[in-house]
Amino acid sequence: KKSAKVEVLTYLQIGPAEGDISAVKERVMEAAAAGRKTSEIKTLAIYLKPEESKIYYTANDNITGSIDL
Repeated sequence: KKSAKVEVLTYLQIGPAEGDISAVKERVMEAAAAGRKTSEIKTLAIYLKPEESKIYYTANDNITGSIDL
């Protein structure tokens, strides 16, 4: 028995502003993999900080950085 594929869209609302954060994982993965292959990324932690308009990340416990929300 096959399950139906479900598309999940995720939005973040801050006051009157709203943004689609469905693609956050892909954006963060691209930033974390800069200079290396994405297959080298084994773990990824993502931290949304809307009050700073930033997304912080840690990959493989030793790669850290941030991108704009």
